[in-house]
Amino acid sequence: PPSWSPILNTVTSQLEPHMDETYLTQLYEGMGHNVVSVRLIKDRMTGRPQGYCFLEFDSELFLFHCLS
Repeated sequence: PPSWSPILNTVTSQLEPHMDETYLTQLYEGMGHNVVSVRLIKDRMTGRPQGYCFLEFDSELFLFHCLS
């Protein structure tokens, strides 16, 4: 049977305009966290980043780190 694994998402806000998906992935992976996906929220009209994103990780370790 397939194993169940939780989806471990967090919201990151107050991002600088230069922080794209690649930058954020490299930033968190450089701290030892495996990033599954990054969803950068952009303005529908302009396509410019809105300053926040959703990050998905494969381990609870990062989320516990954020909450402590």
